[in-house]
This record gives sequence, C-alpha cells and structure tokens, in this order.
Amino acid sequence: MNQITIAPSILCTDFGRLAEQTRQVEEAGADWLHFDIMDGWFVENITFGPLVIEALRGQTDLHCNAHLMVGNPASHIQSFANAGADSLLIQREVVTQPAQLLSQIRDLGLMAGLVFNPATPLAGLETIADKLDIVMIMTVEP
Repeated sequence: MNQITIAPSILCTDFGRLAEQTRQVEEAGADWLHFDIMDGWFVENITFGPLVIEALRGQTDLHCNAHLMVGNPASHIQSFANAGADSLLIQREVVTQPAQLLSQIRDLGLMAGLVFNPATPLAGLETIADKLDIVMIMTVEP
C-alpha cells in the first residue's frame, strides 16, 4: 500500500519567521519540507539557494525535498547535497539525459526525482523508472 507524504512548500512562508513556521508545520504533522528552487531561467521567479536548506537543517529533522526549477540542475546538485537536502527533483523539460543526473543524485545518497509540467509527455519514463524514487507531475504550468 502506498503511503501519503505531506510535504508543504516553504515558498509561501514568512521568511522572517521561517524557523518558527517550520516548527509549526512539523507539529501539524508534515512529513517533509518542499523547497521550490527557482533561478530566473526556467521560470521567471528567483527564490533561494542552498543556504536556506542548510539553515533549516539545524531547526528540523524533516526530510528536505529540493525541487530544482532551474536552467542547469547539474550545476546545483552538489551544493544542495552539501546543504543537507534529502531528495532532489529535476525538471524533465530542462534535461536531455535525465538518467545521468538521477544517477548522480543517487550516488550522493539522496533520493532522486523527476518533475513534469502538465503538458509534458511522460513518454520514456518507464526506461528510467529504476533510477527514480519520486515522480511529480505539476498541476499548473510554472
């Protein structure tokens, strides 16, 4: 039986109260924290980098799930792993060889995931299923 994982995104938090609000979602029963990492290339917004995850690692034991909504995820994998992320998700739309990056993520001891925009076909997903821990399909276009 599949387990439901509750993973609220910190994107809507009051960053002046980040540690406090992290404790609140933890006390409310969240399993993971979801970090939407945006660099202004894949999507227009710019959010935050690995320092936010690193700062929260000292505040919570929740699983830290980083969704790399960035133009070049390969250049960010090591820094988010070093910051304490437990899983990294990459956008299918920005990678030509997802299997290689998924293996790189797993080689660092992290869970690896692939994210699809709503209009992106899932074709070929079965060929890399053995490299995936997480598949996420967006419900809105980012």
